[in-house]
Amino acid sequence: MPKPQPAESHSNAAIVARLHSLLESRSQAEIARKTHTLRNNVSRYMRGAKIPLEFGAALVKGLGVNPAWLLVGEGAPMLSDVAASTVKAAENMLELVEAMNAVSRMQLGSLTGKHHLKVLRELSDALTRHEKLRVELNARTAPIFKQILADYWNALQRWDFERADELSRAASQVARLSDDEKLAEEYDRTRAYHAYLTHDEQQAVSMQRRMFQRNLPRGALLDERSMRDAYNFATTLQGSSRMAEARRVCQAVLVMMPPEAERWPIARFIAALLGYVETELGEIRAGLARVQAAFPQPDERMRPSQTSMLIHCLLYAGAISFEAACSMGPVSTAHSQGMLVRALCEDTRPALDMACRIFIGTGENSLPESQLMSQFARAILAVFSGQSREGIRQLLQGPLREARQKARNLTERFDMTVFAARSQRALGDLKSAQATLLEAERILAEAPPGVLVGLNGRALFYRNVLESIGQDAKGTLGELRNAAREFFRSHFERGYGCFEGLCAG
Repeated sequence: MPKPQPAESHSNAAIVARLHSLLESRSQAEIARKTHTLRNNVSRYMRGAKIPLEFGAALVKGLGVNPAWLLVGEGAPMLSDVAASTVKAAENMLELVEAMNAVSRMQLGSLTGKHHLKVLRELSDALTRHEKLRVELNARTAPIFKQILADYWNALQRWDFERADELSRAASQVARLSDDEKLAEEYDRTRAYHAYLTHDEQQAVSMQRRMFQRNLPRGALLDERSMRDAYNFATTLQGSSRMAEARRVCQAVLVMMPPEAERWPIARFIAALLGYVETELGEIRAGLARVQAAFPQPDERMRPSQTSMLIHCLLYAGAISFEAACSMGPVSTAHSQGMLVRALCEDTRPALDMACRIFIGTGENSLPESQLMSQFARAILAVFSGQSREGIRQLLQGPLREARQKARNLTERFDMTVFAARSQRALGDLKSAQATLLEAERILAEAPPGVLVGLNGRALFYRNVLESIGQDAKGTLGELRNAAREFFRSHFERGYGCFEGLCAG
């Protein structure tokens, strides 16, 4: 027997269920008295009889019930618990529903009868009332909505995500009462920024793509804020391994921006991001030239991320040594994590020792000791130093296993699998490492069109392949080793000088 579906929040059954919660603090007799309704009728409604709109209005006026809660189950049950500034808007919502209900009662068949003029007049009156109430409701809602959005944005700027979540829920309710296009756009921008900050990649990409497409018909991105929105979109795409789409977005922004935008810091940032993405896509010469041309960056807020892009591109090109790159310090937290991965690609004790000393700790842009990447790097360093292997064994059986199970996307799943293979290699278990690397290869093969795991991650994967699979390997393992050699050879030929020593395999 099929499972019954839950009632819609606005159905009569759902409203009756909410009415029953009112009985927890008052009797049916009190409800009847305060709503000027016969006791028998109240009893019938409580048993599931169709509830007329007039009784709903009486509950609002007589008991102070919040109409938003009564009709759709949103907000506090009583108006006394709703901010005073929103009470009138809530009451108007019920009036608006009444006007809409009047429209719905108009039957098309009535227009053919002798009273058609009266019916049309009633319909016109109902529509006029509907429009008037809609305008009034929007006018009353707009300042409330505007303030909520300002508080929401400020909470995100402070990284106060608990407060931001509360304001997001409030904004979602008020948004239903507003048809102000500018506020709707601001709401979408804030929600997209929220998703971006909390690494909800799917939600962020969806919303930011919609905002970007909304700007396209304008012919140009006329202000810096819309360019920042586009930059957040491209960054989210890049962070979720959608490199080709990130490149197209950056290219489109640079084409659509007005001439004066060339002086804006955000324009330099987008140009640098385009170069960095091109580097990820295998175009190191063009990418590095673009990243270098985007300097200097005058905005100190953007400078750390842009400096990180330049350092990584120079490392890929072999233009600076790993030691020289480390000496530039932890310019950002993301850069610190990337440098630890680069140290693992170097696969030497000096490189990993230097990276752990510089990029892990209590500094503003350092990775905390408690972070999984920090624990992993230190555990591998302990093995390099001839110390106990117990730390890497515990990570492999505990936090790393849990991270693989909880991975939110393909890139995370791939990275954690490669870390697991590196852990197994550190323990001397090459057979397990080989099996895990084959699993990582399958994850790469599962990537949908347009998704490309970051170059750092792929380099670490193929470096582990070369170290875990012997030159005489046959079959699937032999093919994987050949793929690793081809990866480093082809990238070196395109200008990735950092891979010169890995081409022969």
